[in-house]
Amino acid sequence: MIKAEFNVPRPTEEEETRTRQLIAQLEGNEDIQQLLRQQNIPAELLKQRPYVFSSWLKKRLHCHGCKGLNTCFFARRGFRDGLRYDDGLLLEVVEACPYEEERRSAQAHLSNYLVSDLGEEFSTVSFESISLDEEPDAYVAAVQKVWGLCAGGKGCYLWGAMGSGKTYLAACASNFWARKGKKTAFVHMPAFAGRVGYDYHNREYEGEVQLLMYADVLVLDDIGAEECTDKFRSVLLSILDARMRNGKMTWFTSNCDYPALSSHYLNTAQGSDRLQADRVMERVRALGQPVNLRHADRRQLFSTRQ
Repeated sequence: MIKAEFNVPRPTEEEETRTRQLIAQLEGNEDIQQLLRQQNIPAELLKQRPYVFSSWLKKRLHCHGCKGLNTCFFARRGFRDGLRYDDGLLLEVVEACPYEEERRSAQAHLSNYLVSDLGEEFSTVSFESISLDEEPDAYVAAVQKVWGLCAGGKGCYLWGAMGSGKTYLAACASNFWARKGKKTAFVHMPAFAGRVGYDYHNREYEGEVQLLMYADVLVLDDIGAEECTDKFRSVLLSILDARMRNGKMTWFTSNCDYPALSSHYLNTAQGSDRLQADRVMERVRALGQPVNLRHADRRQLFSTRQ
């Protein structure tokens, strides 16, 4: 058997000098020292693999002065090359940067949404993000009432003109409970009615309906804006009835006051049905306390306070 021999060339004196200089530079670098402390990396490993540490440092320099994910240098935004010391091994890994970790933390509650029609702009809002400085007393009182209903686990029927901030406040409420681990659903009623209508014959919508019946917290956003049909009204009644019987926290937002909402559910293409409209309204009233937002368009206001 022939034994292979490999002759590894010895580094030249010049190469050894460059390596010593590099090690000295790395030992004096605060980023490197912080890495060693955070990962509990033995200092002698720096002398054994200086070029690995040097490569890491060059890439990490791109993160200096970074203002956030929108200015991220790397192809995969929010992720960067890292070094990890594990069981005596120095591993080169890809890791999330602090901004990405912050984003993940801020959106961790979204995993508790069973159904979500939340727009991205509402995914992390909270009552704490609302400033009531210099706001009219009536508006402050309305927001405080809404906040109190949410904290108390009570339902709310939040109505007012378009742009008055109803969806924003309802999203604050649903996020509040999702952050507490409650199974939450936020449904945009026109979109939900479209899904029911599209899937009505194959009944695929029934899985979503079950989730809406028994979610800990449900927001029906923009109720009264959807097309009312006999079929959809029947589906809505089944959801509201289950939630009323089981005492589930339910919120509504609407452009309609109670009489207008009742009128909406009174008429369909098949004609008028006062009994069904009254059944819907009985459950809406039972599930949510009415709060009226009477003020002007607040969309621009809220967008600057997220």
